Amino acid sequence: MSKNKLVDYIQLALAAARITYGDFTGLVIQGVKYLPRVLAILVAVVIIVVLLPALFIWSLFTGDSTTPSGTFSEIAVESMQYKDDWITVMSITQTKKILTCSGKADLQGAYQAMKDHKIREYLQSDPNVTGDTMDVYNRNLELMQNMLSGYAGNEYFYDEITKSNSWETVTKKHSDIFGYNVLEATVKTKDGESTKVIYSSHDVVSFKEDAGVIKIKYQEYSFKAYFPIAKEYTASFIDDFGAGRTHDGKAVSHEGNDIFAARNTPILAIEDCTIKKIGWNSLGGWRILLMSGDGHRKYYYAHMENYSEKLQKYKNLSSKVVDNPGIGVKAGEVIGYVGSSGSFTSNTPPGADTGTPPHIHLQMWVVNKGWFSDKETLIDPYYCLKFLANNKYSEDLQLYKEKLDMEGL
Repeated sequence: MSKNKLVDYIQLALAAARITYGDFTGLVIQGVKYLPRVLAILVAVVIIVVLLPALFIWSLFTGDSTTPSGTFSEIAVESMQYKDDWITVMSITQTKKILTCSGKADLQGAYQAMKDHKIREYLQSDPNVTGDTMDVYNRNLELMQNMLSGYAGNEYFYDEITKSNSWETVTKKHSDIFGYNVLEATVKTKDGESTKVIYSSHDVVSFKEDAGVIKIKYQEYSFKAYFPIAKEYTASFIDDFGAGRTHDGKAVSHEGNDIFAARNTPILAIEDCTIKKIGWNSLGGWRILLMSGDGHRKYYYAHMENYSEKLQKYKNLSSKVVDNPGIGVKAGEVIGYVGSSGSFTSNTPPGADTGTPPHIHLQMWVVNKGWFSDKETLIDPYYCLKFLANNKYSEDLQLYKEKLDMEGL
């Protein structure tokens, strides 16, 4: 387009505006007229897109204080008895606590309401509760599913029993009494044959007989995710999310939780994840960003002393950060070691004394649905860490997993 044509178009546009609004006075009047409406829309957008997700996440932890069954982590652990329904039961329970401002947790009542398809009636049973209770519940349910969906499920374990000389054929059978698979053996009697339950401790997945030993793979509904520090090591943490910090002389807000442990303590992946970013940063030192397999959670670990052997090729002090290297890590897998790299003064090298004990800085985001698109909300990871502190990876667990692989079960 030539310069003259552009000028012509601008003049035509100005002429059209003058015809409509009278030398722009009408345009200003229209703008002033609609300004309150425009501001109201902008405020509503801010509330819907920014504040509501944060408020709903905050509401999950309402009442997380003194009652024995009232804290978020305790309710989560107790809810696991309902297996596949545990997050739904927990969401109903937490919503009830929010609406009634109660510290009590009624898991059985929540479970019964779910079974009877009477969640609304249960939430509104208190005469002081008004408004759209199901909207609050549905938002809490979505957020809890996104926060916790990878944290529990059927996990596989190993067991074995010695075979008796009286046992003939051994088979896996579903037991109506126990509600899951058990092992039965055929036993010869003087009148012929009978069957006998020989293993009912757990739900049997598969088994094999080997040199007089019956080796069993069984499953239990239990934790699938782990605290970032294994059971054999000492670690401590508090809820320091939002606390004041100073980095390079500047006041900032702490956006995660610090987990303190001895230098070079192994750091574990919380759950099955893929690496989204890895590399050096002057503030975070050796860092790694993981995304859960279902894409609902992100974890950021910082201040590592070192990466695991598997990740050594990403140690590059030139601040090169690698995006999406295509590497997966398993729940409980060592990804690095506790240290103090980066820390309060930029570019603090690994092994340096920063005045703060060695620790890992952990941040967590939850992906939740916004009005316009899915968004990642930074949350206080303390509540999830308190929950996961009930399940720490151990050498025994590692031995069981290795045994299952070795036996081909």
